Amino acid sequence: QMFTVDRFLDDVTRRYGGIDSILLWPTYTNIGIDARNQFDYFRSVPGGLRAVASLTADFKARGVRVLWAYNPWDQSTRDEGEPHWETMVRLLKLTHGDGFNGDTMTTMYKEFWIAGVAADYRIVGEMEGGGYPAGGGRPDDGSWA
Repeated sequence: QMFTVDRFLDDVTRRYGGIDSILLWPTYTNIGIDARNQFDYFRSVPGGLRAVASLTADFKARGVRVLWAYNPWDQSTRDEGEPHWETMVRLLKLTHGDGFNGDTMTTMYKEFWIAGVAADYRIVGEMEGGGYPAGGGRPDDGSWA
């Protein structure tokens, strides 16, 4: 299996002037059909995480940052045995990804930042809700904003 990053980026550049980041989102609409969690779907990409790392390198060689989808509501699937933020940072570091897009999130959980610092791998968080502090923090998720 070969990903056609150059062909894709050439087309996007011709039609839209290019992109500076891309979001990899293998979970929709599959998550929940079995016990696999959101991280298992990245592992299930043809060629596994080695292919995701190669795909990431191809995008980055063309100046495109690579983000992964993060689904904070993924709580009833296979347990990784560690918090989501630790798994996310570990797999992003392994594949050289740049960060994640937080589905349904308004601000980035401080735990992601702490996990990145602990792993010596800083990541970016792009929140669906814009990333703006919700006055007084978010009581639903212990936000640090």
